[in-house]
Amino acid sequence: MTKRVVLALIIPAFSLAAFAQTESDSLKTTSEGGNRNLLLNAASASQPRQISLGLPALNNTTIYEDGLPVATYQFPIYPYMTWRGNTSHQSSGTMTPDEMLLKYGDINYGVQSESRLASDRFEGRVNYTVNQFGRQLVDANIASPIGNGWGFSVGTYQHFNPGSNHLQMTDLKERTQFYKAALSKTWDEGRGRVGAAYQYSRTKNITENYGPFTFVGDGSVKPYGDFDLGYDNYLPANNMITYMDVMTGEMKRRHIDDANTNHGHNLNFLMDYRWDNGTKLSLRSRYKHVHSNRANSSVSGFSD
Repeated sequence: MTKRVVLALIIPAFSLAAFAQTESDSLKTTSEGGNRNLLLNAASASQPRQISLGLPALNNTTIYEDGLPVATYQFPIYPYMTWRGNTSHQSSGTMTPDEMLLKYGDINYGVQSESRLASDRFEGRVNYTVNQFGRQLVDANIASPIGNGWGFSVGTYQHFNPGSNHLQMTDLKERTQFYKAALSKTWDEGRGRVGAAYQYSRTKNITENYGPFTFVGDGSVKPYGDFDLGYDNYLPANNMITYMDVMTGEMKRRHIDDANTNHGHNLNFLMDYRWDNGTKLSLRSRYKHVHSNRANSSVSGFSD
């Protein structure tokens, strides 16, 4: 009987989380038209889940923040490089394909999120998550009024993930840093609101969690040699890579951490006003500048 060796993507994890927030207040998670009953691909412990429907859309799920798409209009700046659902959002919810079509012209499931601006009282939120492999996540935000309708909101999102198969050439497979600050003003008894939210993001993501196993043929598998799925890895301890710069054609040598780190600056402008007859005007604008690096070493096959 012929045996086949297969590469498998394995991510074992067990997590514990602690949450602290002001009384009777939390991140509001909603769905625009009721429960979605969505089965999501849990390929990552931190990145937004993917919903694959076979429809043409960037990264399967379209994510919006403050009424505008999080992803840039050019590949390969994926949404999760500059976005996470966190305490610096006032609300977050899903939208069905028909709602997305009517509102944004995109036939796909979507995520709608709104930046947290100042409220009428001081508020503080802290989330902490840890798992048995050493992954840690700290997510914190404070918001407060200043006076005369002015207020502010500041938050940070810090993610440290060594992965289950700790790599020899880097300390952390994923390192995410978000720093966000917002300034807002309300007037006319709350009917008008204007605000600006700035976020600096720095993300590193090294993908190397593949491993071989033997497919027996009856639907079952067994380990291939001494390779322990989800805990062992192929890559050596060498953390320097040699590559050709596609912009200049020059051969360069670089640390693998730097070669997989993205830097982003994001500035959102928001304005809302509601008249007595219920008509509401909403204006949204964004400036975004992102520098993306990707140079992962993945196993594509092997031979004798």
